[in-house]
Amino acid sequence: MIRWKKAAAAVSAVVVMALTAVLNPMISHATSWTLEGDSDVKNEVWLENGTQIGTTIQTNYHAGGITGLVVRNPYADMLTMLNISSEESYVGLRPILYVANGQNGEKMIQLMKDYAGQLGGKLLYDYDIRMFKWDGSSNQAVNTTSSAVNIVIGIDKANRENGYSFALLRVKDGQGTFLYDKDSDPGTLTVDMTDFTGNIALIKYPSSNTPASTAPAKKADTKPAGNAANTTAGTTTTPPASNSDLDDVPKTGDTEFAGTVLLWTIFAGGTVTAVTAFYASKKIAVKQKIK
Repeated sequence: MIRWKKAAAAVSAVVVMALTAVLNPMISHATSWTLEGDSDVKNEVWLENGTQIGTTIQTNYHAGGITGLVVRNPYADMLTMLNISSEESYVGLRPILYVANGQNGEKMIQLMKDYAGQLGGKLLYDYDIRMFKWDGSSNQAVNTTSSAVNIVIGIDKANRENGYSFALLRVKDGQGTFLYDKDSDPGTLTVDMTDFTGNIALIKYPSSNTPASTAPAKKADTKPAGNAANTTAGTTTTPPASNSDLDDVPKTGDTEFAGTVLLWTIFAGGTVTAVTAFYASKKIAVKQKIK
């Protein structure tokens, strides 16, 4: 009986650790993290000339459809953007970027497609891109940063095509904002982000439809023609008329991805063990292109 109880306790401990690692992307590898972070998919970004671009902060990467996503701001600048003091950094508080494929409903996907259609383009993939502060035992979501985070996304060769460009689309409160490419390398999409809420999508569209004020060669932002208002955060457009009634569109950017406390009860040798995870990891190695 004693041996059985010990064996059951050992199995319970292993299951608890395994579930914790799987359910909480912030917990796994917390004591020995690398710049690649807790990732189950290779995160690599390459320029067209074969130069690889690295990230400056820990990135928990679980996305398909792109080759990778990296942050280019110096680490010290990232600490400032997230209001992390040198004392807090010294004891382990640090920024973490979480990247995974989205799990949006049909109406949100349709809204994203309609926004992409405004540029004569199409929706390729949807994503969750979230910023956190992490101290080794708990995380705090960072919805906005004090200045722009420079993000470079690797575009899969299968999606590259002459005469076409890529952009990120953020949909928040039903309002779409385009984040256009800030560089001219065909292997990457470079954007600046300050808002890490809302629903994110990668779109592909004819390069000729890029607003002149957002072309990589131009530094100053001006207001483009049509119904788009260009800002430092991206180009915001009015919602498509056909999607005014969206009962499953989140009212705030955080609703669909709100941290959910998951309580797992494991019975082993008559002992009940509770495991709490702050975030359910949506690890999707490869997600098929949205039709």
